Amino acid sequence: MAQIKIIDALDRKILRALQRDSEEPIADLAARLGLSRSACSRRIARLAEIGVIERSVALLSQSKLGLGLTVFITIKTKFLGFTQKPSHCLTALGNHVLNSCLWRQCVVDDGDIGTLF
Repeated sequence: MAQIKIIDALDRKILRALQRDSEEPIADLAARLGLSRSACSRRIARLAEIGVIERSVALLSQSKLGLGLTVFITIKTKFLGFTQKPSHCLTALGNHVLNSCLWRQCVVDDGDIGTLF
């Protein structure tokens, strides 16, 4: 198991700021937190290096894409003729749905609900 690296209160402030707006200029973020630009950059690089920051993503405007609706669909596998929950079939179904439409996420649940799209 990987050793957990310690992050301090300043790292947590940086993380909160990055979650709000990861494109905020480093100079602005550093000034707001009372850091130099290079110190702020080093902290962000370290947080990424130790895996606290996994990746940066773009949040899309659902309304501008004509996707103003969030829907959860449940599929009970027993109605599909499965007596067990074969993960490879659910994965294939999820991949098909994700590749054929503008879906944002597919979640497979091991509970009573077979798949959550």
